[in-house]
Amino acid sequence: MSTKRVIQTTPALRSSSVRILGIDPGLRITGYGAIDASGSSLRVVEAGVIRVPPDLPLATRLHRLHLDLMTVLEDLKPDLMSV
Repeated sequence: MSTKRVIQTTPALRSSSVRILGIDPGLRITGYGAIDASGSSLRVVEAGVIRVPPDLPLATRLHRLHLDLMTVLEDLKPDLMSV
């Protein structure tokens, strides 16, 4: 399975904030970051990368990337997303 490495996590501000997830796509390394935005205040929730071994067949890499991104979405529960 591919590896998700968390770079930074902080407690969430979910009461009146909007959670935004940004994805930097790649077939070997995909970056992601989530922030909570409340008015003009921003807080980093989590940032990390998903690494997929480059020697795997393309279909397998895409499948693993899909599974890991679904886990990120389930864990972070973003309100908005940007790719």
